[in-house]
Amino acid sequence: MEERLLHYLLVWILCPRGTNLAQCSELDLMIMSAITQNRKINWPSLISDTIVRAVRYDRASLPYPLLISKILEYRGVDVTGEECMHVLPYNKIEESTLRQMGIILQGDHYVFAEEVGAPVNEDVDEDDQEAPMQDPTNVAGSSQPPPQYSLESISRQIEMMATMQQTRMDEMMAFHNRRYDEINSHLHEIDSKLAKMYIPDSDDES
Repeated sequence: MEERLLHYLLVWILCPRGTNLAQCSELDLMIMSAITQNRKINWPSLISDTIVRAVRYDRASLPYPLLISKILEYRGVDVTGEECMHVLPYNKIEESTLRQMGIILQGDHYVFAEEVGAPVNEDVDEDDQEAPMQDPTNVAGSSQPPPQYSLESISRQIEMMATMQQTRMDEMMAFHNRRYDEINSHLHEIDSKLAKMYIPDSDDES
């Protein structure tokens, strides 16, 4: 999957957040790497963490509104009097959204318009033009992914972070070892001084 599209789906659907949608965070890189390398992801835990982070802010919207609404409806939860928001056209990720990203449908596959020489906006109707995509992630343009989103770049960044983390751990371990040796040496000095100050009583001499 093209990295820009994967990141777009990640920050809007899989792990939605309210700000910095165009910026690829360290967590985004890790999730994208796991997806592209077919590694298993603990999605329930990830979804739970996303919700917990969102409710920490008073003005933040609750993530996964449609999913939660379906669960409440299925379980028969009474939501009378709760605030309700309708799904607007710009809330949906449809073909018009993909076309704005330079991706079109050909047969059963989505391809980049530039790669097949097709105009990007040839199928955009008036309704799509009146409902622009809400705050996209600066993804329109060339079909070539920017360096920060390429899989090779992601792998390098993850390796660099792992190396930095390992270096930091080694430095912390070396620091703790030095402190342990210093404290141990200091305690030995105290024991030696106390031993010299020790005066045996008469019972010890006998």
